[in-house]
Amino acid sequence: MFPLLLVLVVSIPLSSGAQIPNQGQAKDLPVATNGEPFPWDRMRLPITISPLHYDLTIHPNLTTLDFTGVVRISLDMQEDTSTVVLHAKQMHISNVVLLAPEGIRPLRVLEYPRFHQLALLSDSVLTKGRKYEVQLEFAANLSDSFHGFYKGSYRTSSGEVR
Repeated sequence: MFPLLLVLVVSIPLSSGAQIPNQGQAKDLPVATNGEPFPWDRMRLPITISPLHYDLTIHPNLTTLDFTGVVRISLDMQEDTSTVVLHAKQMHISNVVLLAPEGIRPLRVLEYPRFHQLALLSDSVLTKGRKYEVQLEFAANLSDSFHGFYKGSYRTSSGEVR
């Protein structure tokens, strides 16, 4: 198991126009874990949104070798969209909300494990040029490899493993 922390990658806008998540083309879309169409069909994230700031809190438990956390991501909308796509691998996501000027609204979450992606779906359009925040809670196991948030150890000069 290789849990990775949540990552929203900053994309460089392309001159060929905006990539807006696929909406209304369900027959061509990948399928989320719950059987619904996943609104994005590429490994690279859409350039409809730019992350501005991450406020991340992580609570590791070194006894149970797992962790929980909360992330609040400040977003700048490059295009009108109702979908935020981000990367997350083998994480349990909960309590996902949109912090908008109009107030706090829950977001629906779809997962597409093949590309390690989540889609956060809003009931209303997020408007180009406006700032929003997404907040979500997560939990996962500490990795046994050097991927994501992992446990490590070292041997002291006296031979003690820490």
